[in-house]
Amino acid sequence: MIIAGAAFNTALLIAVRSTLHFMRYKNFRFGEAPEKKILIVGNGEETARAHQLLNQLQLGNLIMGYVRTGNYKNNDELELGDITNLPELINVYKANEIIFCAKDISSQDIISQMVSLGELIDFKIIPDQSLSIIGSNSKNSAGDIYTVDIQLKITQPESKRAKRLFDIGISFLALICTPVLLFFVRNKGGFLRNIFAVFANSKSWVGYFRENGKQVPAGSTPILPKLKPGVLVPVNGHNKGMDNQLMASRLNFIYARDYRVTDDLEIVLTNMRNLGN
Repeated sequence: MIIAGAAFNTALLIAVRSTLHFMRYKNFRFGEAPEKKILIVGNGEETARAHQLLNQLQLGNLIMGYVRTGNYKNNDELELGDITNLPELINVYKANEIIFCAKDISSQDIISQMVSLGELIDFKIIPDQSLSIIGSNSKNSAGDIYTVDIQLKITQPESKRAKRLFDIGISFLALICTPVLLFFVRNKGGFLRNIFAVFANSKSWVGYFRENGKQVPAGSTPILPKLKPGVLVPVNGHNKGMDNQLMASRLNFIYARDYRVTDDLEIVLTNMRNLGN
């Protein structure tokens, strides 16, 4: 029985690993690096420059084609479509690597594409007027060896649980300590309302930055996961001087990417006077 059980567990493990390998690489060739199939996202001169760099790295034959970023026409036989069709083009051409030309697409749009396309694609960026490709995987390539980190920790199940438990725990403590905290909090009525709003899961003690003086609506920034409206916001807890929409969006992204529940705790402890916001 013991031997049979061990054999069954081994077979199950092999089946699971084989399935996961096939889901990622669409083959059962274990130990082999998947063949690169590259799409270049950009326009005109930049796609040609990226192609030239890849030729120098002896990777030019792996290019499936170009994907333009707007109404610009490459007028090239390698042009496959525009960026709105990128997911379909990836499926059709079985592409597993995307190179973005930074001159032709904003960093915000690059990040948005990375998040929406998922982890099964390798991403590279060729900066404007640069002779390198950021994100090169080979130590023999002419590019800088960087890995683009697009993992948003706040989307991980353990982070979601920790954040919700933190909200409930702080609400309990705030309710118990209300007689004392009322001496410190500026907006006492707002503080009491916030306690029950967080209990009801309609608010969180820490959420995204406000943009132009207003709280960012949940999910209004397409590259970020939804969060409940926050009583406080990242970094300094309040929004004084935070009328720059681009800066607010960037700080929201950093908060989601690097989320730690201890950061929420620090924000709450250093901004207790603002818990009635």
